[in-house]
Amino acid sequence: MKTPTAVYEALTPIQRVRAAFAAMARDDQAEIDRLRRTCPKKTYTQTDAAYADTMEHLISLSLAMSHDMLTAALNAYLSATLTPGHCEEDLQVLANVNAAGRLIFERFGIDHDLLQKTSLPPHRAVRVMLDAAPPPDMKAAQALADDVTDAWSHAIRVPLEPRRVDWRAPDSTTQRDK
Repeated sequence: MKTPTAVYEALTPIQRVRAAFAAMARDDQAEIDRLRRTCPKKTYTQTDAAYADTMEHLISLSLAMSHDMLTAALNAYLSATLTPGHCEEDLQVLANVNAAGRLIFERFGIDHDLLQKTSLPPHRAVRVMLDAAPPPDMKAAQALADDVTDAWSHAIRVPLEPRRVDWRAPDSTTQRDK
């Protein structure tokens, strides 16, 4: 039985969100499209989307990188605990994710000190395991940073002008990508 359009149009925003999640769980693309199509349309004045989207995505990226680093640190801890001497790969992942995060933020002119002042402090497990981690594999970190930046620029559809910085050099200068 097909639900009348009037029912969809009468949904509150939270009811529509719940219905959309239920449709996603069922992999019901037609229902998702119907919910989107019948959603009331409104016009807003907002902060420049390029600024707002970039801020939102950088904050999301910071949270995602924190999650990935905590996962790698806990994996390293478990490897070291369960199979002593076999946590090197997890420690390398931790070092690479940390370096990739630095590279991504520094491409946008946000240095590590500034990022640390505005982010949640890393979990104790991350701090301890980073101290034990080897130096990052900069090729792997660069590849991860490039993948994340490419995916991001497609997701937000805003032309990005990231700057490349060699974060290891204390007196590094920035240059625009060519």
